[in-house]
Amino acid sequence: MPENFKDYFSHDSQNYLKYRPQYPIQLFDYLNSLTQHHNLAYDFGCGNGQASITLAKYYQEVIGIDGSSNQIANAISHPQVKYKIALAHNSGLKSKSSDLITVVNALHWFQIDLFFTEVKRLLKDNGVIAIWCYNLFTVNAKIDHIFEVFFNLLEPYWPTERELVNQKYQTITFPFNELVTPKFVIAENWTLDQIIGYIKTWSAYNNYVQKHNTCPLSNIITKLNDAWGNKSNIVNFAINLRVGRN
Repeated sequence: MPENFKDYFSHDSQNYLKYRPQYPIQLFDYLNSLTQHHNLAYDFGCGNGQASITLAKYYQEVIGIDGSSNQIANAISHPQVKYKIALAHNSGLKSKSSDLITVVNALHWFQIDLFFTEVKRLLKDNGVIAIWCYNLFTVNAKIDHIFEVFFNLLEPYWPTERELVNQKYQTITFPFNELVTPKFVIAENWTLDQIIGYIKTWSAYNNYVQKHNTCPLSNIITKLNDAWGNKSNIVNFAINLRVGRN
């Protein structure tokens, strides 16, 4: 694992793969429409390769880059996708090589200014960079009210870097020719077990458990069971997207 890499996810990389939400295909269609060529895409902070393998539907070759060896070890195999363990700002990849660079819900963990310098080195002329994150989910008024207490409980346990997600990446200096983008939403049809599995991948959840040796869901689980019911519900995540050209 690279030096100076803050690793919040390796301990739970299999559940990260199992429970993280899927990104809408319309978002990838949009990014595909922006690049003149479709030879090579880089997916930084690729984690389990979820976005990487979707990009492979559009680009001849995709390289997923992550600092976590465990995440890479559990990444999804695909004949067009290669994986590389490296820091985002020191990738060791070839200059002027990439048509598209993506960073999916990971930019806040990077040394951002140094990473953007690396992006400028790696992108072809007129190449595209897309960064996005998503905030806390919504379900419906009744369930959202129950989760509001839980979200407030966990707020102090998030790493400081996540404040950039709360700010929807809008406060980040983005040194590219920025485009006006469509709005995209993740919508998952999840059972209560699935939403709990997803929550347990959060760094804030695991920080709380480590400090208090108890589950932070315990105070709301009865109400949550009653409100959720023995069925699936649509869980929505608004995507905060910024796209630019080199």
